[in-house]
Amino acid sequence: MKKIYNYILPVLFTVFAASCDGDDEEVIRMQNQDPVVTVTSVSDAVGYVGNEFTIYGTNFGIIANDVEVFVGNTKLQLISCEDEELTVRVPEGTTAGRISVVVYGQRVDTQLMYDVLGVPGIRTVIPSYGFVGDEIKFNGHDLGVPSAHYKVLFSGKEESATFMAEPEMESFSVKVPEGAQSGEIKLNITDKPVNVPVAFTVLKHAALDAVKGEAAGYATGMASVSGTNLNQAVLDETVVLQPVKAFFTPKAGGDAVEAEVKTQEDELLDIQIPATLAPGDYTISVTTPFEKIEKTLDFEILPNPVLTSIEPLKGYVGATVTVVAENLGTIAKEDIQMMFGETPATDITIVDESTFTVKVPSLTTFGEIPLSMTIHGVEMNMGGYAAFEILASPVITSVETDNKFSSKAVQVGNTVTIKGTGFRNSTISSATFGGQDLNYTVVSDTEITASVSEQCAEGEDVITFKFDDVVVDVVSSDKLNMLKAGSDISDYILTNVKQPFESKEGKTSGHCTPVGWKFNYGAGNDGFCHNESEIEMPGEGLYMNDQGGLLVIQSGWEGRSKKMNGKMFQTFNIPQGVYDVVIDVAELATNGNGRKKAGLFISKGGEEQTPNMDSSGNWTENTNLLKSVDFYMPGETYSENYKDRRFVIENLTIDYEGETTLGFAVHFDSNRALKISSIKVLLK
Repeated sequence: MKKIYNYILPVLFTVFAASCDGDDEEVIRMQNQDPVVTVTSVSDAVGYVGNEFTIYGTNFGIIANDVEVFVGNTKLQLISCEDEELTVRVPEGTTAGRISVVVYGQRVDTQLMYDVLGVPGIRTVIPSYGFVGDEIKFNGHDLGVPSAHYKVLFSGKEESATFMAEPEMESFSVKVPEGAQSGEIKLNITDKPVNVPVAFTVLKHAALDAVKGEAAGYATGMASVSGTNLNQAVLDETVVLQPVKAFFTPKAGGDAVEAEVKTQEDELLDIQIPATLAPGDYTISVTTPFEKIEKTLDFEILPNPVLTSIEPLKGYVGATVTVVAENLGTIAKEDIQMMFGETPATDITIVDESTFTVKVPSLTTFGEIPLSMTIHGVEMNMGGYAAFEILASPVITSVETDNKFSSKAVQVGNTVTIKGTGFRNSTISSATFGGQDLNYTVVSDTEITASVSEQCAEGEDVITFKFDDVVVDVVSSDKLNMLKAGSDISDYILTNVKQPFESKEGKTSGHCTPVGWKFNYGAGNDGFCHNESEIEMPGEGLYMNDQGGLLVIQSGWEGRSKKMNGKMFQTFNIPQGVYDVVIDVAELATNGNGRKKAGLFISKGGEEQTPNMDSSGNWTENTNLLKSVDFYMPGETYSENYKDRRFVIENLTIDYEGETTLGFAVHFDSNRALKISSIKVLLK
């Protein structure tokens, strides 16, 4: 068997968590838990003063000092304490009452009675609730002494209640006194306290006030009535009360019809109007578990609304639907609920006494779906209007072009291909891009082709279609970049040439290696003075800072090697055409003597065909050299540093197919640095 000890002495808390007890019983010491105490039965439940009896349950523990047992308000003598049973002795002065157990501060009040024989005892109070003036009967034994020896005190009263007759051996009755309050009843017989097993509830008379809102409604609808003391609770937990009941009685004569009370509060009842009620005048009456309320309330049952028409019965999400019905009465949009499948309609608008409109809600499924509707809480007979066809709204899924730089770029003369669905469900009323009308052709239900005009604004924009009967514009999620003379196309042909730069190491600060760039590795002073397999100073070519980083070729500082003809470059393909190249130099540091040359080259072919720079800054192999720039300005001495200068290479002509290489070359002794913030390639 498993035994739970719900607490132990603090000194034992850290000694052990489990051990064996007795005949291999598993003992679990619950240091940090709070088991729930339960009381299940009593043996025997009747006896005399001085008798012992046993209480059965769970989680009593084993420490007698932490356990108390009561019958009514009388504390019993604890004889023995085990985890699942307590043995107690009945002391002098104990009378019949309900059993309570307190274990380590946790009190359990039960409905179990212990009856003490040979002394006055109360077993039941019937009823355990009542109005002032009601007769209350106490049942028990050994009660047959004159009423002069009784004192029956209701809560809030200092004088004894009035007896209805002299007590008998097994019962007596008293009247609930004026001014009595709900709570415990104190009973003394021959100056000795006697337990009363239940608390008594002094009831207040209920009253109806009015119908909330308009005193009229529809069969199957709802009516709400206000009042006081409509839902009183009683203190005696053993009492099962009947629910509050409401009735509609025709004024013209006929039987009352019981209505379901949906919500019952002390000052409000929500009542479901019976579906069987015919239009006419009625009274509403209410019966609580304790009394029938004399006052009734007038209420008119209105003729039920009748659906006349719904137009149209198909449309797009957001379309307007017009509903016509009879017997709408005084109606607000809150009185209407129209469901498209499981989704309520939106934007309900009252047009007149028989007409309202709704909008088709946002739905992701298309085709025929059920229609349902309630008006004033009355479910409508939909007849031939029980279904609505949701048309698939046009949707753009992709936009691509035949542009030579990118399928997401566009120039005048390019063909734009728009893919999607539902293009032929409705007529296109307008199409725009870049602030201008789009010249388009609907090829099929899933494809539209288009071309842009010269007047379209430069930069990124979306394509927008307006369709007849479709409330929401159909907009492409893909943006197209309108390219014109001067547009930057570097993102389409180059890699990692603008802030924020990206490092191979994923670093956001310090020296690192730029994504997309290559270096000419070599020995001694030939190129970058390390190789990829044995990097002496890792992380060259990029310096990350909080401005987004800079492309850097550096020597001397932080142990960076001297460089002779050190090249950093990338190879790419660019369509034939004429371009300008813009280079922003953040800094050129050249103080001191020794080698200090730096420039940019653009050459035809791959990395094997790149030109070399000599120590004077001349290109020694220029067969494939297309354009170059010297970062030393004419007329400046080599001892000067500068920052934030822009260099422009104009009219770079690409008249071939194949690879092109752009890069930097330097001749640097110690304490030299070239820092680049951006490279742009612009259309001419």
